Amino acid sequence: MAGRQQAAFAIALILSIGLSFAASAEPGQKVVQDLVMLFSAWSGEPEDLDIHREAAKYIDYAGMAERVLGKAHWGRLEPSQKREFVKVFGKLVENRYYPRWHKIFYKGRLSYLGETSANGDVLVKSALVVGNKEDIVFWRLHSRNGELAVISLSVNENDLLSKLNDRFQKRLEEHGFANLLSWLQDKVDEDSDDDVKPESSTASR
Repeated sequence: MAGRQQAAFAIALILSIGLSFAASAEPGQKVVQDLVMLFSAWSGEPEDLDIHREAAKYIDYAGMAERVLGKAHWGRLEPSQKREFVKVFGKLVENRYYPRWHKIFYKGRLSYLGETSANGDVLVKSALVVGNKEDIVFWRLHSRNGELAVISLSVNENDLLSKLNDRFQKRLEEHGFANLLSWLQDKVDEDSDDDVKPESSTASR
């Protein structure tokens, strides 16, 4: 119950503060602000699905899935295979990265340094300060049904989507798509069996 109350509070806070951001913030920055606020307010409990559903409004798992597999391979998949991959991939990100993002954004302070465009995407540059350490974080967003959504983030040039692409491409080449999907599902099941543990890692590790 406490988790659901925190989720409701976070959503209400975004709605109330969002109007003040809208006048001054760039479109990409507004999306990042809302997402960071959600993870900061989240209880950190894995069963708190309200935050998961709300965060998914700002993260495009289908877009991430297509890029991580590559357009050529993505184009060869059947619609049912695409849906299954997006589902499993999204669950993996929720299990692996949501707790990490909650930890660093809850403890840290994020400031916005600018917004640019690159290859059709929007890049939001920010500085994340946790304790005495400062990291540069780039957020990559693209258009999803006319609205900007996050598809990757990079901490000190350590890009989440690039790292996952390297890992997935290697397995695809060696074992094929069915094996990759099965392997991802095993990772999701392993994560679901374990309690969520705080990790001292970067946001895009």
